[in-house]
Amino acid sequence: MARRSGRRARRKRRKREGVAAVQSVTLSHEPPFVCLRRWLQKRGFSSRLLLPAHFSDTGRGLLSLTALQPGELLISLPESCLLTTSTVLKSYLGQYIKRYTVQVQACFNEVSRCYEVHSLQGCHKFQQAFICYGPHDNQRLLLEYGFVAPDNPHGVVYVEEGLLQKCVCAEGRGQLEQKLLFLKQHDLLQNLTFGVDGPSWRLMTVLRLLSLRPEHYPQWKSVLQGAAVSEETEQLSVLMAAHTCQLLLQDTATILDQISRLREQCDRVLREQLEVVAQLRQEEQGILGSSLDVLRRLQAHSQAE
Repeated sequence: MARRSGRRARRKRRKREGVAAVQSVTLSHEPPFVCLRRWLQKRGFSSRLLLPAHFSDTGRGLLSLTALQPGELLISLPESCLLTTSTVLKSYLGQYIKRYTVQVQACFNEVSRCYEVHSLQGCHKFQQAFICYGPHDNQRLLLEYGFVAPDNPHGVVYVEEGLLQKCVCAEGRGQLEQKLLFLKQHDLLQNLTFGVDGPSWRLMTVLRLLSLRPEHYPQWKSVLQGAAVSEETEQLSVLMAAHTCQLLLQDTATILDQISRLREQCDRVLREQLEVVAQLRQEEQGILGSSLDVLRRLQAHSQAE
């Protein structure tokens, strides 16, 4: 029988092969988790497969207590445990499950009346189990799961209809109500965003339509297809986008200042929640700053021509 290598030999082998050993420390003894576990157990939930832990490479996550097989049921959360997005149960779990890697499938089972999470790829014993949240921006992650993902590639800042009305240039205010009604009828006032690469195509299309002069109204279909109607319309739409971005930056700076003052006056629990909101706003501030740089380059290029 081959002799098993000891811990020191295994560490040497990992070092020789260039594989960094990932360390994990269980967090199941922490008071928030103890309270959560008791609350869940009263409502019929129990899990012996996963534990919250801190990993040396990724931070907090879920530690598998046994080897997980593809298709295995990891979590079955009774309907009585499901809460709304404004509560803490969901926010707490969200702190521990944060990865974009697709390794699980989650849905509500109408037969068992439980929210079930199944493994897709399996997981070795004492490794971290990941869940895929899909292409969500940080605002949606915060509202639905209670956490913000650093360097989220899907990060955007939303633009509301009321702000658009404030940013319409004098040249584009003709028949503003009719233009807005047209945009609503065609469902074009939803999901208007700024990203790190500038305003979205949808936002710029709306701004072009709002910038149209009466003589260009018959060309609205061309605008919806992304065509430039005139140089004047393009310049107005970029100007409106820059103005909108600046207003959002001012609003974000004001809110961050308010959050900073509130954190000095509140208790620890509220302070932690405010820190998450501040993190979201700081990310939005960076996105808006990048968008504004893009728009200013467009304006400079247009003026140079």
